[in-house]
Amino acid sequence: LNANGKRVLELVPNLEQHWIDAYSQVAVTGEPKQFVEGSAAMGRWFDVYAFRMGDEKSRRVALLFTDVTEKRKAEEALRQSERNLRNTILQAPVSMSILRGEDFIVEIANEKMFELWGRSSDELLGKPLFEGLPEVREQGFEELLQQVYRSGNEYAAYATAVTLPREGQMETVFCNFLYTPFREGDGSISGIIVVATEVTRQVKARQEIEDQVKQRTLELAKANDALVHSNQELQRSNANLEEFAYAASHDLKEPMRKIQLFSDRLKEGLQDRLGPDEKNYFDRILFATQRMNTLIDDLLMYSHVSRGATLEEQVDLNQKIIMVLNDLELEMEEKKASVHFHKLPVIRGHRRQIQQLFQNLIGNAIKYSKPGVAPEVRIDSEIVEDHKKLKGIPADKMNRPYHLITVTDNGIGFEQEDADRIFNVFTRLHGNAEYKGTGVGLSIARKVVENHGGYIWAESQPGKGSSFRILFPVEVQPMADGQ
Repeated sequence: LNANGKRVLELVPNLEQHWIDAYSQVAVTGEPKQFVEGSAAMGRWFDVYAFRMGDEKSRRVALLFTDVTEKRKAEEALRQSERNLRNTILQAPVSMSILRGEDFIVEIANEKMFELWGRSSDELLGKPLFEGLPEVREQGFEELLQQVYRSGNEYAAYATAVTLPREGQMETVFCNFLYTPFREGDGSISGIIVVATEVTRQVKARQEIEDQVKQRTLELAKANDALVHSNQELQRSNANLEEFAYAASHDLKEPMRKIQLFSDRLKEGLQDRLGPDEKNYFDRILFATQRMNTLIDDLLMYSHVSRGATLEEQVDLNQKIIMVLNDLELEMEEKKASVHFHKLPVIRGHRRQIQQLFQNLIGNAIKYSKPGVAPEVRIDSEIVEDHKKLKGIPADKMNRPYHLITVTDNGIGFEQEDADRIFNVFTRLHGNAEYKGTGVGLSIARKVVENHGGYIWAESQPGKGSSFRILFPVEVQPMADGQ
């Protein structure tokens, strides 16, 4: 480009008039000037140094240009970034401010921050924070800000208590804080950006919940102590009741034996002199006495099994079933009953209690048979580890195998809703005129199973027979008497 002899405006048509005036002033006065020349319209900026050439009569001006466009753009971007930051702070939904220098001068803060501080902008803006807000000087926040300013590491605190002025008096509130170093373009730290959120309501709500939990925990502990005490009293009461039942039943046996013996002798001695009604009275006395004896025997057995079992014997269930069938031989012949079993396991337990268990179950199956239908009883065995088959077993005891013994009959059955109730003492689902019994047999069965660390339950439908399922641990550990 040949610029010789051309006017400046011809070369730079966008040049503003005040720059031309500056060149003319240098030409007239001879005093050099330095300034930045350019504009957004030009799209470029120059650092210009203007000086007069020649003597004082000369009107020639020399210009030295240095292109500072990129620097100017960077500075403008930085200023825009600062403007954006300020706008962000002023419009932020949380408390925000910028503290400048080591004195932490409040350069800018939004209304939420002034509300949190309990001071107006006139009282704090442009002043060191801890001079305008001396109430917080001794609360440790000045040391934290200094640490962030010097180390360059941000600091966060949650639900921190701070005492601040509120309507003429000091009040403790809780806040979440974030202190972040404010860095210049060259990376140097010139201040701290403070972000705060008051969480007093949340903290107090949490404290109230925690206080309620503590109170409920104390109440629960007291209730639990009372329950433990009540349970201990109940255990003592049960123990005393078992002792009483054992003693009373034992002491009743001899008088009942004599009542039966002498009633029978009277009946024989007076046989020729008794009328039909009198014979009926004697028969009813003997029948009632027999029922009482049976009940006493059952109570004695229940009291015995309630005392636990010392598991010291290997019990072959096959042999025990054979002994039970021998004891029930007359009942089986009378009703033409049949019992089928095969390869039952050997378990460790109390042989007399195990025999009583199966005698009660098989005896019930024969007793509660359908009229005119020969009772059929089947006893099966398998080892199970499938949790679906381990009904009623606590989860912490499912990690071991069990012998599952099933006693199934073709008797009258019962409603499934009564399946748990039938194991309670003195529970009978049928009248004594239909089926004789004391309602103690299945209670004894459950006690025996529990003494051996097992579980028993029943499945049935009216008219379709019943299945009693028993679980014995494959390896039963010895239990002390009274457990």
